[in-house]
Amino acid sequence: MKFNKDIIYLGIIVLMIGLCGQFYYSYKLGPSYETRAYYSYDHKLNNEIIGVIQNADKFVYFAVYTFTRQDIANALLAAKYKGLTVIGITDKNQYDSLDAQKKIINSLSSDGIPVY
Repeated sequence: MKFNKDIIYLGIIVLMIGLCGQFYYSYKLGPSYETRAYYSYDHKLNNEIIGVIQNADKFVYFAVYTFTRQDIANALLAAKYKGLTVIGITDKNQYDSLDAQKKIINSLSSDGIPVY
């Protein structure tokens, strides 16, 4: 009788391990955020970046070397007004040497978006 109980318990343990494995591979739990990197002068890519900003639901963190696109700046401002946390980082030398970038960064900063 004891031998039968041990086999039943072993079978239950094996079944539970199998179910845990099935659950893990079915749902593949991972982080709820996504990181993307873009580099191109293509206009369609700018629209894709704007789409990513518009679809954000918690925060938008951005890092940019040269920032001269007003449409992307407008999307960042819209995200800020939507209540999302928006924080950015850019290159100081580019900021100092490009008036277009300085204008956009100053505009974002004056509207409450910290850009370091």
